[in-house]
Amino acid sequence: GKVVEEDFAPPQAPQPAVCERALYSGFDLSGVKNTDSTSHVTAIKIKATWRKEQAEQKEGEEKKYDYFPTEKVVGNTNKFNMLGLEPNKEYAIELSYRVGKDMGYSGASVPVTCKTGATS
Repeated sequence: GKVVEEDFAPPQAPQPAVCERALYSGFDLSGVKNTDSTSHVTAIKIKATWRKEQAEQKEGEEKKYDYFPTEKVVGNTNKFNMLGLEPNKEYAIELSYRVGKDMGYSGASVPVTCKTGATS
């Protein structure tokens, strides 16, 4: 039983997510399922990050932000959602492919900005 590893090719970063629908608590998203059998992709990790301006800002300097990421792992599929987010906020959505059960992740997709729905 020799283990052959030549059939493994690390996946490229996914295509950017598409915000199909904004909800109060998150988004319905679509992405591109990884169909390359040699990449051994088993799941997609979604990272949604909102940033808040820090209270202390220095004049003439770049604005400083605090970042609040939320992550969720979903199946290797074309349609998924990200819930449990705050309403009426802009989130940067990035996708990564998960390799195997726990072998690591691909690079992240180009982030896209989606805004959750307002409650009023």
